[in-house]
Amino acid sequence: QEADKYSIGAAYIFGESVYEGVGSTALLAPSLSYEDGPLKIDLPGGISYQIYGANNIKFSTSLKPNFAPYDPNDAYILNGMKRHASLDLNLSSSFDIARGSTIKFIFGSELSNQHNGDIIKISYQQFIPVAGFPVILSAGSRWQDSERSRYFYGVYNSEERSDRPEYITGDSNIYFVSLNSFYNIMGSLRLFGNLSVELLPSELIDSPIVGKRTLFNTVWGVGYSF
Repeated sequence: QEADKYSIGAAYIFGESVYEGVGSTALLAPSLSYEDGPLKIDLPGGISYQIYGANNIKFSTSLKPNFAPYDPNDAYILNGMKRHASLDLNLSSSFDIARGSTIKFIFGSELSNQHNGDIIKISYQQFIPVAGFPVILSAGSRWQDSERSRYFYGVYNSEERSDRPEYITGDSNIYFVSLNSFYNIMGSLRLFGNLSVELLPSELIDSPIVGKRTLFNTVWGVGYSF
């Protein structure tokens, strides 16, 4: 039986906003997690449970919270548009196709009745040792149905005004690339980092509340396991 495992830490998060007139965000956030065999509880990532794992194949289910995409007071263009945090139920699988190479699939459906939309995420991960540091390169796409796309990037009829017309989005694909790495300082103390880039499609960029096509985000932190 695997030993219980706790992890605590802190991360500096810098992220750009996709929304028109909203600046970048920088904050220091705590990181907490608990693992017991197939169960993992993570703050702020949610709860996951590995259903099956053998022969380079894994299947898991999870509950993943999503923060509200914006506040109405973040920018003038968003005034009067209220969005809330939501909760997804995800089913995921991963396949190790070669040493250091993994394909991941995630299907998620929103449970908290904010938009009732679905999401499908497909990604390829490659482990690359660079100058003695482990680096994980990930690339893929995140498909969203029209309900989810509209909730995050559209404008409902009730929110329409002279400088913000109603905008109905269809299904959309957001493409992404990320780099992850970590470094063990001593024992159970480690540094970790992430750099990610997202590319929005034209059907989202054309929304009156969207101001950027490409987003850059980074996370740097320290964690301790015991």
